[in-house]
Amino acid sequence: MIESVTLVNWKAFERVSVDFEDACVFVLSPNAVGKTSLLQGVMFALFGTHAHAVDAARCLRFGRRAEVDVRLRFAGDSVSSCETEDAVVRVRRAVTPKPRGGVTIESTIRLEQAPPEVVTQFAQLRDDALLDALMQRYWGAPAALASKLLFMNDSVVWEHRDRELRLNWMTQIERMLGLTALRNASEAAAPLAKRTLREADALRLTARREADSVEALRRRAEEVRHELEAVKNSLVSAESAIAARATKEAYERELVAFNARLAHHERALEAARAQLVELLGDLHLDTASLQEAHSRALAEIRSQMESLQQRRGRALAERDLLESNADLVAASDECPVCLRPFDDHAREQAHAAHADRRRSVEAALADAEQEAASLALLEDKLLTVEIPGDAPVAPIRPIIDLSEVADVPASDLDELRERRVALDVELRSLNAEIADAESGADAFDQARALYRRHALAVALAEAAEMSVSNLVDMHLEPIRREVQDRWSRLWPGREQLILSDDGDVSLVVDGNELDYESFSGGQKTIALIMMRIVVLQTLTRCRMLILDEPLEHLDPRHRKIVANLLADVVSRRGMRQIIATTYEENIVRGLVERARLIAVRGGVTDVQPNSVRSMYLGSRALGA
Repeated sequence: MIESVTLVNWKAFERVSVDFEDACVFVLSPNAVGKTSLLQGVMFALFGTHAHAVDAARCLRFGRRAEVDVRLRFAGDSVSSCETEDAVVRVRRAVTPKPRGGVTIESTIRLEQAPPEVVTQFAQLRDDALLDALMQRYWGAPAALASKLLFMNDSVVWEHRDRELRLNWMTQIERMLGLTALRNASEAAAPLAKRTLREADALRLTARREADSVEALRRRAEEVRHELEAVKNSLVSAESAIAARATKEAYERELVAFNARLAHHERALEAARAQLVELLGDLHLDTASLQEAHSRALAEIRSQMESLQQRRGRALAERDLLESNADLVAASDECPVCLRPFDDHAREQAHAAHADRRRSVEAALADAEQEAASLALLEDKLLTVEIPGDAPVAPIRPIIDLSEVADVPASDLDELRERRVALDVELRSLNAEIADAESGADAFDQARALYRRHALAVALAEAAEMSVSNLVDMHLEPIRREVQDRWSRLWPGREQLILSDDGDVSLVVDGNELDYESFSGGQKTIALIMMRIVVLQTLTRCRMLILDEPLEHLDPRHRKIVANLLADVVSRRGMRQIIATTYEENIVRGLVERARLIAVRGGVTDVQPNSVRSMYLGSRALGA
C-alpha cells in the first residue's frame, strides 16, 4: 500500500508531500490544481517506464530536475493464509533533462523492512529488479502487468462510454492481462502461413524446371575436370623432361670446362717440373712433391745465405783486427801480444805474417760474396717458378639417368600450357553456370524450409490462440460470477448484469434485455470499474487500485453510487487501499465513516476532525 509520496518540481508542484492510509482515499480539489499530477507521480515511482499514461519528459516543472519519492508497503498476509511480516520499500526516481533534448532517469530502490527470508532471497537484486521481484512475491504479478491493472484514468473509463462501441468483456480481460499482443500474433500468423505456402510451391516448380540443365552442366564439368587433370599430368611430365635435359646440358658444359682446367693444370705442372729440374737437377715428383721440393730448396738456400752472412761477418771482424794490430806494430817497439821488444827482423816477420793472414781473409771474403751472389740468383730463379695448386675437382654427375632423358620440343610445352589455361577457363565458367543453376536446385531446400516455416506458422497461430483461450478460460467463470454477484448486490432485485459466453455485456431490467450501447453512463462506468476490481482481486494478490476522476461526467445519483461502491470495496470486499481523485466535495464528505479525504486547495487549509485530512498547497506549490 502507498504510505507516502513526495514530489519535487513535478508538473505544477514545486514540492509536496502526502501521507496515505489503508482506506478508500479521495483526493479532493477543483480542476487544474494537480490531482492527476499527484497520481502520475505515484505511478511513475512505482513502475518507472512501465507507468501507464505517464511521460516523464513532460512532467518537469519549468524544465528542472524532478524527483519522486514513494514509500510502499507490501502486506505480509497477501503471500499466504499465514500471517507474516510486511515488506516496506522506498522508491526514489529522478528525471534530469539533457542539454540536447530527452531526459535521464535515475532510480534508487531500497528495502527498508522485510522478513529475513525475503532479505536473503533478494540480496543480489537492485532497484527495478528488486521492486519487480517484490511485486511478484507479494502481489503475484510482475510490474508490467501490475501497471495495467492498478491504474484507471478517464481515457480507460470513457473509452466505451463516449462512443457508440460494443463492449466485449473477454476482450477487456485480455487487454488487462496483456494478451492483446499474443492475440495479434495469432491473427498475423495465418496470412503468413498462406504466403509461405505460395512461395514454397513456386520454388518447387522452379527447381523442377532447372534440375535437368544442372545435371547436364555437371556432366560436362566432370569431363573437363578429367581432361584438365590429364593435361596437367602431361605438362608436369614435359616440364620434368625439359628440366632433366637442362640438367644434362649443364653437366656436360661443366665436364668440358673441367677437362680444360685439368689439361691446363697438367701443362703448368710439367713446366714447373722442367724449371725445377733445370735449377735443382733431375726430379721425379708429383705435384705435392714438387711443391715440397720447391719450398725445401728455398729454405736451404736461405739457410746457406744466412751461414755465408755469418762467415762474412767473422772475416770482416778478423780483417779489422789485423788492420788494428798492424797499426799497433807499426807504432810500438814491442809485441802487443807478448810485450817483447821488436828488432828489425821480428818486425819484418810480423809484417809478413799479417800480410799473409790479410790475403787469406780477403780471399775468404771474396769467396763468400761470390757464393752469396750465386745463392741469391738461384733464389730469384726459384721464386719465378710457379708451382700449380691442387688439381681441379670433377663435377658431380646428376642422379638421373642421362641416357634416358627425352627430348621434348618447346612447342609441345607451350601447347600444353595453352590447353591447360583454356580448360581451366572453361571449368570456371561451367562452375559459375552450375552455381547460378543450383539456385533453382537450392529451391528444393528452400521450399522444404518454407514448408517447415508454414507448419511452424500454423502451429504458432494455434498455440497462441490456445494459450490466450486457456488463460482467459482459466479465470473466465470466476470473474463472470463475481461481477454478476456484485452487480446484483448493488441493485438487489432490480437489474441483472449478463456476461455472455461470446463476450457481450447486457442488462436485464424487468425482463427486458438491454445491450451495452443502451447502458447509462453511470452503468457503463460501474461495469468497467467493477470488472477491473474483480480481475485485480481474482488474478493477483494486490489489493490496491488508483483511479483518476471516476465520478466525472456522471449524474448525481450515479456519482454517489460509484463513490459508495469504492468505499464499500475497501471496507467489506477485500481491497485495502483505493486512491481516487475527484472534485465532488459534497458526495465524498458524506462518506467520512468509510473513506478518507485529502483536500488539495491552493492557499487554503481545510482540516476536518478524525476522518478528513487536508493538505495545504501554497502559491509556490501550485506555480501561481
